Amino acid sequence: MILLIYIIFASLASILGYFYAGDEMNSWFMSLCSMAMGGASILFCKTMHLRFQNWGYLSASSLFCLGFWIVHFFYALLLIFYEEVEFFSIYLWPHPDRANYTTLVSVLAFSGFYLGYLSLALRTPHLTVRSVTVLSSQSLSRLTLAAPLISILNFACFISVVGPTYLSGGYAGSGNWGSGATYFFQFFELFFYLSLILEVYKIKLKNKQLGVFAYALSFNWLTIVFLFAFIVFNLYIGDRGPILTSVFIVVGGYDFFIKRFRLVAVVLALTLGIAAMSYVSNYRTRDAGASLEERVEEAKYKLEEKQWYHAPGELGSNVRTANVGIAMAHSDGFWYGKFQAVHFMGVIPFAKGVVIYGLNIPFGLTSGGYLTMVINGGRGVGVGTTPVADVYLDFGLLGIIIMFPCLGRFIAWLELNAFSTSSVYHFVVYMWLLSEALYWPRAVFFHNLNEWLWALFILWVVEKTLLRSRSVNESVLWRPMF
Repeated sequence: MILLIYIIFASLASILGYFYAGDEMNSWFMSLCSMAMGGASILFCKTMHLRFQNWGYLSASSLFCLGFWIVHFFYALLLIFYEEVEFFSIYLWPHPDRANYTTLVSVLAFSGFYLGYLSLALRTPHLTVRSVTVLSSQSLSRLTLAAPLISILNFACFISVVGPTYLSGGYAGSGNWGSGATYFFQFFELFFYLSLILEVYKIKLKNKQLGVFAYALSFNWLTIVFLFAFIVFNLYIGDRGPILTSVFIVVGGYDFFIKRFRLVAVVLALTLGIAAMSYVSNYRTRDAGASLEERVEEAKYKLEEKQWYHAPGELGSNVRTANVGIAMAHSDGFWYGKFQAVHFMGVIPFAKGVVIYGLNIPFGLTSGGYLTMVINGGRGVGVGTTPVADVYLDFGLLGIIIMFPCLGRFIAWLELNAFSTSSVYHFVVYMWLLSEALYWPRAVFFHNLNEWLWALFILWVVEKTLLRSRSVNESVLWRPMF
């Protein structure tokens, strides 16, 4: 109850503060909003940890909230403490006349997420007995062998066609990849992450308390070897995303289903992880001819000139896409669901590409593509987006008020069921969202919808045709939205 009152009070205070601050960028207003939302995040984690024995600090909800706060509020907090941050605020908020409003919209989105989550998590659960699908141990053994083999095959095909720029650590987005590389990479990711998730699912069904090393050794040896090689490869080329996704599946699965990590351990690990990934990102270069030694030296030089608050890098600076997106929606009008429609179209293989190329849409009709065109004319790598910008460009403030509470309620439904149910389908969806939760706030609202739906479809086809499964009656929270 205290948390609900706090969130409602913080939202109302932010609205009143916005009218007092006006349109001109106000550092105090933005910093105070950041503090208020930081306090809400701390109270949320404390409340969930006390109320639910199985809730861990590496859950999908906590990682999403951390990422959301870093993207929308991290640099806003520092405005009143560091002059340098205020000096380059024109980069973070290119439309300063919309900076206060961007912060307010972010507060309302964040508060809406929390209220949606808590509206389900804090009420007495209405359980329904449903039949869920559980894979047999023999079927799991086959899947956890076949999935990594298929992913290795697709990765080998990807490496053979991607081109030398990517392999040498050069980066200019997927536009510098060779023909067919994108599809091989998508199928590689699909089967590789599915293989990791199924390994965790196999361990969960055994319901054993394992130590960290015993847990790691419970994985298929082929998966362990390829995971290690894959992490080393991505460290070499400087690509952080696949590393983080893989680590969150393995480590997040242990925290959620085997043994909770202490808060101190989680904070220390996340701090060191952000610092390490910041270093890795700094030796990724657009000079395809640079050697690894040259890239490492360049990264050291860059880091020597940076302050500690530069560590969040692209994650923290992505607030500018929210600012630009909101400003463009007011100047050019809304898109009325076109961006969201494209995300759903992406679920059907090749349909998205056919429509985009058929209509000759230069930025692919995604909010990230549109914002890249606006910010840098479509040159170089994409600038990304945020769920706030993605929804606001389509539906404005009304979309924020409606969609973020629904998102919070959906994630609460997933988390509250994930520990108790044995359903392989429910487990796959939750772990897929957990693996992307930290970086989700710098992506579209329906982030990677196509990936986990494809994973569910492939799993369903294989389960119905080749594998043995059984149905088990379990009490579950069946309706997430009502």
